[in-house]
Amino acid sequence: MEQIQWLARCGLIESVVQSLFNLIEHQLDELILTFNESVVHRINYVKDHMPMFPDRDNQSIVYLIDYVKQDEIHLNCDQLRST
Repeated sequence: MEQIQWLARCGLIESVVQSLFNLIEHQLDELILTFNESVVHRINYVKDHMPMFPDRDNQSIVYLIDYVKQDEIHLNCDQLRST
């Protein structure tokens, strides 16, 4: 859990997720994410402790983190582009 706290404090989580959104927007047609239970727990921890920002990019990051509710997510990337 300390690693996630450190990543969140350093702002690295946001840049990783933003990179993911850039890949989705410009290169991917489809995205499949598979998470084990500990990763879902960590993502929820970060979501609960991540400050809220008013700009759209960070709201998209929060949206992606909120979307992680299952062990596997299979998305058509148009779903994420339209948010």
